[in-house]
Amino acid sequence: MSARKPDEWMPLNVGHYLRDTARLTRDQHGAYLLLLFAYWTNGGAIPADDGQLAATVKATRAEWRKLKPVLAPFFTERDGFWFNKRAEHELARAHGLVEKKSRAGKAGANARWQGDDKRMADALPPQRQTDAPLPLPIPEEEQSNTNPNTRTPKHSLPENFPDREDRHWAEQHWLGKGRADLCTLMDEEVAKFRDYNTAGLRTSADWSASWRTWVRNAMNFAKTARNGAPARANTKILSIVEGEES
Repeated sequence: MSARKPDEWMPLNVGHYLRDTARLTRDQHGAYLLLLFAYWTNGGAIPADDGQLAATVKATRAEWRKLKPVLAPFFTERDGFWFNKRAEHELARAHGLVEKKSRAGKAGANARWQGDDKRMADALPPQRQTDAPLPLPIPEEEQSNTNPNTRTPKHSLPENFPDREDRHWAEQHWLGKGRADLCTLMDEEVAKFRDYNTAGLRTSADWSASWRTWVRNAMNFAKTARNGAPARANTKILSIVEGEES
């Protein structure tokens, strides 16, 4: 495991969590979440020690004996530790982002301070120098190629698109906008997106960007019912991205 720890912010895929824990009681939900929090802050697997586990979930030994048979199946015990597959995936992803940001920061510093001889000779006078912070790197999804001769060619919709990462982005976006109801309609939105693009034989140079546009527009046409239940998405969304691909 990397020595670097991700930020204290822990991603929680609410749609997947509720699907996998529908049978848990209120107390079992609380205990399971406390175990996941401990997993994240520990940076990995937690000791399979009943005393420590009971203390982690704020339970007595007697209470833990009742909780353990319900919560243990969410973990795999190996070499004296409890492992959680989903938490391991998110930690690996977070470590990757940390390393990526670190590499980008080093590259930016090198570009600023390690210029060639000509640039050093043409440096500005000391009184005009500035210590302003470096601009943040442009996210990959926002970069564009302005050379028309090197544009990325368009292609038809891949068979298994949107994949797990694109679905995860949609869920996090909807949750961030207070639309948890849309997470329950994920499969329906995916089916509509695929039907719309395959039926029209549409192509795109960036299907992830097309999916993100669809996800944002879904919030405008899938209204929440007055009783709090999720309403079905309006089919008008099918025309929103009409001008985006050809």
